Amino acid sequence: MPADVSVVGYDDIPVARFVEPALGTMRQPMREVGRTALTVLLDGQQGPVQRREQILLPAELMVRDSTAPATASTTASDRL
Repeated sequence: MPADVSVVGYDDIPVARFVEPALGTMRQPMREVGRTALTVLLDGQQGPVQRREQILLPAELMVRDSTAPATASTTASDRL
């Protein structure tokens, strides 16, 4: 890794940066996720929810040693 394959995790757990090779991950704002979930839950207790809305929160790609750019010779047929 990452010469043949890149590996990316999710949630950016603390150990991700300390393993060898350091794991690239997607970091999401967990406190904001919790606050938003609680708000939606409490709003639902006020009565029936008339419409569902999509809530998007920012995520950040944490590039570390487990990822590398694709080479110019890599094609979709090479991966099959």
